[in-house]
Amino acid sequence: MSSPTGGASSEEDRRKKLMKLYRELLTREERMELASYILRRDITTWKSLTDEQRWRLLDAIEGYHLITTLLEQRSGVDELFVEE
Repeated sequence: MSSPTGGASSEEDRRKKLMKLYRELLTREERMELASYILRRDITTWKSLTDEQRWRLLDAIEGYHLITTLLEQRSGVDELFVEE
């Protein structure tokens, strides 16, 4: 499967990014549980994932990170306007 932006190297870069994020943030059991939840199927090994499934997982992680960052920024802005 080719990436939306094209090229096999882009696919490999995204796969590496996904694995780096997952390994830094989660245990193996947590990775399997999260992947199963996001993909709505039982996941027992990363090797069984298709390229499309890997894209979906990475999109979910990136989306979560973006929302979390935006909420943190909003919270910081709100604190500037709190009257003492």
